[in-house]
Order: sequence, then structure tokens, then C-alpha cells
Amino acid sequence: MILLNNIGHRLHDFKKNNFFFTVLLVFLSLLSFGQNITVQQVNVSDFEESSFAPYVYNDFLYFSSNKKRNTLKTIQTDDGSYFYDLFKVEIKEEHKVKSKIIPLSDSINGIFNETSNCIFNDEIYFSSNSRKKTKKNKVGTFGIYIAKKNNEDKYTLIRPFKYNDKNFNVAHPTISQNGKYFVFSSDNIAGEGMSDLYICKRQNQNWGIPQNLGININTDKMETSPRFIGNTLYFASNRKGGLGGLDIYKTKMEEGKWTKPIPLEEPINSKHDDFGYVENEDHLSGYFASNRKKKTDGIYYFKNEVPSVESYYQQELYFCYELEETEMKETDTLLFIWDLGDGNKVKGPYVDHCYNDVGAYHVSMSVMDKNTGTIFEQVSEYDIVIDAQNKPVIDFEDLKPGVIRIFVNKKWTTNSYSDYYWIVDGDYIFEKELLLKFKEKSEINIKLVIWDKKEAQNTIGIERIVYK
Repeated sequence: MILLNNIGHRLHDFKKNNFFFTVLLVFLSLLSFGQNITVQQVNVSDFEESSFAPYVYNDFLYFSSNKKRNTLKTIQTDDGSYFYDLFKVEIKEEHKVKSKIIPLSDSINGIFNETSNCIFNDEIYFSSNSRKKTKKNKVGTFGIYIAKKNNEDKYTLIRPFKYNDKNFNVAHPTISQNGKYFVFSSDNIAGEGMSDLYICKRQNQNWGIPQNLGININTDKMETSPRFIGNTLYFASNRKGGLGGLDIYKTKMEEGKWTKPIPLEEPINSKHDDFGYVENEDHLSGYFASNRKKKTDGIYYFKNEVPSVESYYQQELYFCYELEETEMKETDTLLFIWDLGDGNKVKGPYVDHCYNDVGAYHVSMSVMDKNTGTIFEQVSEYDIVIDAQNKPVIDFEDLKPGVIRIFVNKKWTTNSYSDYYWIVDGDYIFEKELLLKFKEKSEINIKLVIWDKKEAQNTIGIERIVYK
């Protein structure tokens, strides 16, 4: 009897070399291949009002605005406008929200400014300059504060961020999805420019000492409004090379270092100030702030008009196999001869073979008596069927030691597919192919959404786990 062992789809025996793939070698721009992004303003502000810092949580859009609250704590600035407070509004659909805009509780909104926020577990982190003691009740610097949600869906202020500084602004908090990293912006004099991004790592139940993200991220200009989305950090900067004003950039940490920030393209970035980027759960839509239509800031909804799928076909194409005869053993006088069904023949007790294509392969093992030369034909037989189910295949090519190319192979389908995008460990990538490099032992989840531009109903999702 032939014992069959699937050992994956590979071009070289990486299993023996003990290499695994985890890191995207090329970090690609949001806007390029196969996309059509639309932008619409969200109706949360009157003409004279300014709103920014969008954040989505539990079907509500949180934001900061200088609209008037129905409370005695709402006061006016020297020019007659109101200070900024935090509000939330229920999302109806896409760019539409319900008419009732709800201010957060007075335990959060103080007499001066409350701006950007994020929510982690049952705590809300937000920026405020209402709580620092100043002479004659004047506006002081921003700090970050943390409030805890109670049973009545309200928040109770519990503590300031331990690294607030009365001499500098500390604002715009964001926490990574796994809860390990806390990033904020500050105009601390020890930084690179007007304001920099800083990161704290969680140590037990506390945040470690803030570290500057470094010159690969921070410049002599302004870096502000950071937001973690999956493994990617988005932020705004008015550095050189942008479209104008503040532009939105993205970066991610690879092997302990931040990748070179890449600007988002139009229509998200513009010649005006664009900042405060956040995505919905589908990663194809979300919100950002901009002053592109008037001098005041407004909140905009964007949507990537590409198909999405609810479920993915689990692609398990095994082109490589180990074969062994279990009921007989080679001896000094007996030799095993394998016919692998694709024109290849191999001698020996074991076979390690990769097929080049889908198909049905009839494997047989014959035995030759070395003393007489007699061959006993097809002592054992086995049928191997590799079937792509008339679907495109997530395929691989070895480029050089430590680097592979991942691409779409359409030769195993009779259907026509013209457009697609990738989802790699939660990141959406709109490029024709990917480059991966070796790292520590682990695995990468690669998803492909592919469709026919002329027949979008033929959209399918394919998923493959890479664990070389």
C-alpha cells in the first residue's frame, strides 16, 4: 500500500530549509489597481460649525465639533465661536447619519476643548485642555484622559494619562487592535518638528515610557492624528511632497521598524488639509476630516466601489507529495520503481515529488528483482487528483533566496476574471502581485477577491494559508 503525505505547493523544498514567510516586502499604496473611490460629506455640521476627528464604534460615529451643547458648560471663545466637544451620532447607512446628535457626558466634555478619541474595551481615551489648572481659568495645553463606561452607557472620568505634560500638548490617542501599543502626538521640544508621533508599549497593565517613532516617521513639520487600523498606522502630515496642507499617510511595523510612510492618493488626499482617517469593518469604506469645501473642517465618507464577498473558497491545492510503500521494504535484491503519472519515473523506497499542474495522476510502484532482472508490474497503485474547481489559483514563484512572488494564476479556469484585490493578514492591497520575504516560523493568511468587470456577479473569494 502506498502512503501519501501532502507537503504543500512549493517550488523548492523550503520545508527542509526551515524557512517561513510572514512579512510583506513591498508596502503598497492604497490607491492604484482596480479601484474607484467616491467621497461624500457627512451631514453633522451646520455651515458655521467645524467638525473633525471621526471615529466609528458600535454603529456610532464619534467626532469633535464646536457646535453648541444644551448645557451651562458651553461657553464661547473670544471670536464668538464655541469650544470643541465630543459628540456621537448613529450611522444610518454609508454617508447618512440619524438627525439626533448626542453630546458625550459632562464627565468628558469640559468647559474648553475635547477633541479626538478612541475606545478600547470599556474605556474611552480622549484629548482635552479643560482639566489642567491655569491662571484665571485660561485655556491650557492638551492632555489625554481616560474615562470608564458604566452600566448606563455613560462614562465616568477616572484618570489622566500618566505622561501628560503641562508644558506641551499631548493629544490624539490611538491603541492598536491587540492592545499592545499606544500612539499619540505631541509638540514636545525634544521632538523632530512642530509635532511628532510617540509610542508606548503595554507593560503588564500600564503603558511604558513614550518613545519617539523616529526620523523615518517624524519630520521637521507636523505629524498628527494617528490611527491604528489593523497592523497599519495612519497619520496626517504637512511634510514636503504632499498634495498640499495636511495629507494622510500610512505605515506599518516590520521587524521592529516602521516602513517608509506612503501618502494616500486622491480623492482622499487633496490640496487642502486632510486628516483623521478611519475605516469601517469592511476596510473598503470609512471617514476622514477635511477643509476642502470651506474654511471650516468637515467629515467625509469614502467608499471603495469594489465587490466584497461574505465567504471564501478554501484553496488547498497540494502539488507536492511524499510517497512511501508501507507493506513492502526494499532489500539488497529488491528495487522499487515509481511511475508518477506525469512522465516521471523514480527509483527508491521513498518519493518526494511536485506536480506542475492540476489533473488526475495515476501513481504506481513496480518491484524489480536485481538478481534476475524480473519486474513485477504495479505492485501498488494510487490516484492523485489535484482540482482547482474551475477557479483562479493563488500561485507562487521563487525569485531569489528568501523572496517569493505571489500572483493570480488563471490558467485553471475557463471563466474570465479582470479585476481583483488582496487581503493579507487583514491589510487590503490593490496591486497585481505581492512580494513576501522570509521571517520567523509562522503563517500568512492570503485572501483574494476576484471578479469580471463585465459580469460583477461572478465575484468569488479565495483564501490560502501560506506556511512554508
